This record gives sequence, structure tokens and C-alpha cells, in this order.
Amino acid sequence: MKKLSKYTYYIAHDIGTIYGLGRSPEEAIVDALEECPDLLDLDTVEASEELAKQTCLEGGCFGWCLSMRGHAMTMAEGELEKAVPLMDDAIREDLHFNYEPGYRDSGRFLAEYHVRHLEKFNGEVFSYD
Repeated sequence: MKKLSKYTYYIAHDIGTIYGLGRSPEEAIVDALEECPDLLDLDTVEASEELAKQTCLEGGCFGWCLSMRGHAMTMAEGELEKAVPLMDDAIREDLHFNYEPGYRDSGRFLAEYHVRHLEKFNGEVFSYD
């Protein structure tokens, strides 16, 4: 897998596994075929920065999904995307602007939101499913 830099990235995948990462759909396919030359019929899709980073660091990502806008993202980003419309605006904005550990980590952002929601709403659990 390639080193991550500040570009738009694409993943090459089959139904559940990411095999390649590149700055274009073609480059993602080439990256996948370097590791697994027997792969056939791979799809490509634009990847979120968080998914590209996770793919690069782990040599693949075993938990990803498509966003409502049709790009690939981590499962944590998918959960956050579902939760945001139901979040308290004040808590969400405070986290967005002031919570450094969650700035590029959707899972940490959502976990911290749950804690702050419990505190603000007297133990009421935040649910978005």
C-alpha cells in the first residue's frame, strides 16, 4: 500500500475487502493487483481521508461502508453520519471546535459525545438507531 499524502484517494475493493489504494481509480486497481494479481472485477470508489489513513496504516480496512453521498468511509464515520442529525447542536459544535482527539477520529468524537450527552441530559442515553 502507498504512503498517504494530502490527495483525494480511491480504494479498489470487492464486496467486503479493500485491496488497493490510489490517487485515481486506476492507481487503486494497480495497487491491488500488485499484491493480488489474480483479482478480478474489482470496484473503485472515492475514500474518506480517515478510511484512506486506516487502509494505509493497517494494510487494509476490515470495517467500512458507503456514505449517503456514495463514498467509502470507516464504520465509525458511518455511525457518526447517522448520529449527527440527532445530536444536540451545542455539544456537537463544542466537540467540533474544541475536542482535539476527535478531530480526525470519528469513533472518539462519537464516544465523547455520548459522555457529554449523559452529563447534559441527566443520564439520558443518546440513541440514534
